Amino acid sequence: MFLFRFSKIWLTILYIALYHFVWLSFCYSNFDYMGYTYNGTSIVACLPSYIIALLPIFVYRGMTKLSSFFSIIIYLLAYIPIILSLQLSEGLANDIVLNYQLLLLIAMISFFGVDRIPFYLKVEVTRKLSFISIVVVTIAITLFLIFAYRSNMRLANFTEIYDLREENSDITSSGINGYFIFWQAKVFYPLLFIMGVLGKRKVVVWLSVVGFVLLYMMTGQKGILLTPLFVFSFYCLLKWSIKVRLDLYKLLVCMITLFSILILCIQGTPIGFAICALFFMRTMCICGSLFVLYVDFFQNNPFTYYSHISIVNKITGMYPYDDVLGKVVTDGGMNANALFWTTDGVASCGYWGVFIISIILVLYLFLLNSIERLNTNNIFVYIVFVPSMTAILNSSLFTYFISHGVFLLIMILLFVKIPTNLKPIKCR
Repeated sequence: MFLFRFSKIWLTILYIALYHFVWLSFCYSNFDYMGYTYNGTSIVACLPSYIIALLPIFVYRGMTKLSSFFSIIIYLLAYIPIILSLQLSEGLANDIVLNYQLLLLIAMISFFGVDRIPFYLKVEVTRKLSFISIVVVTIAITLFLIFAYRSNMRLANFTEIYDLREENSDITSSGINGYFIFWQAKVFYPLLFIMGVLGKRKVVVWLSVVGFVLLYMMTGQKGILLTPLFVFSFYCLLKWSIKVRLDLYKLLVCMITLFSILILCIQGTPIGFAICALFFMRTMCICGSLFVLYVDFFQNNPFTYYSHISIVNKITGMYPYDDVLGKVVTDGGMNANALFWTTDGVASCGYWGVFIISIILVLYLFLLNSIERLNTNNIFVYIVFVPSMTAILNSSLFTYFISHGVFLLIMILLFVKIPTNLKPIKCR
């Protein structure tokens, strides 16, 4: 495919131009009432923001470590959208826009630069638990959830799922049930599914798929039902990029660009418009839109100083609002959960918040590289983080670690003996 022949620089420029076009021609044209605004700035006036959006890719040198994998996702779906959305949206002063852009530029360069530093945290463990212990825990939690939801589990179609969610909302929000749902969906079932795929054990694959279906019957969450397909697709994508020796970053940019062009061509049809709304408004541009929304809100409202995190608020009692943060910034509308730069950054303490949470993420990236270094089959380590990857783009970093079970995943990778009879594929 001819696009693959372009350098990462030209492909990034293409992606930046695509984002600008999508924001104006689709998001602003159809969803300005949801915060996709436009301040009338010209393309020439946008050039400094284009340059800021482009600069971090000069530091990226290929998917050499697990931190690179995380960084390219953040770069494409968070950094570039935020930089351009700050420039295109109305209501923000130029000095505020530039200050946040430069702060994010330093952060993104740091993320890409982690894989250049030969620093590894000392996390090696000599004695590990058997993987059977994970299977036992998975079965135990499954039985617990089946008992908790026993009165109302059903395979609802997509028009009935909202009723199912409402009917079971009290069960999900009580006790530890909600955590168990997330941990099963993001950690335990994906682990078994990936083990089955890499170990070529169809029984394990299908049993884990049944687990996902059971979770769907409890919660009505389409994302949970589609997780096996999403994980397997990413596995095939990663394996193919290795086989043809094509950098994953180039592959992702090309796929996003071609898919965007395709759905833009059919946006005039009902199904085409729905796909465009899901992909552009709810996926590609949402991080940028919410970052602008939070920046605008916290110009005139008090910061949370991390009290939006429940455990911090229980200690300090400093949370200044009567509702959850996502609803506060929308004035009681949708629950606008947003990524770490937004909730743990802007909402916590503005510029300083973005700086602090970026340092925390840099440390996390070093930890990821240390974990990968301990595993001989690093495609396994890459894929097990895929289900929780979306969480890092639409939630607080602390929610990502606790509620979405990433701390459990890290503990498993450190303290559980992963079977060695998996298909050995190296990502580089």
